[in-house]
Amino acid sequence: MCDYPQPPVTITIYSTARKRIATTSMAFDIKPLNLQGGQCTWCGKYGHKRPICPLLK
Repeated sequence: MCDYPQPPVTITIYSTARKRIATTSMAFDIKPLNLQGGQCTWCGKYGHKRPICPLLK
């Protein structure tokens, strides 16, 4: 991993209709995991703010 943040990369995709579609890779803008809440046994994510998994609502 990089020790310093890098700007997002813009990727240009051309569709069959010749319309330009620009997408942005957010690979370097991922926030660090919140490990304080522990790992959810249902969805596998870390650090739910509430004791219930938000995906179960």
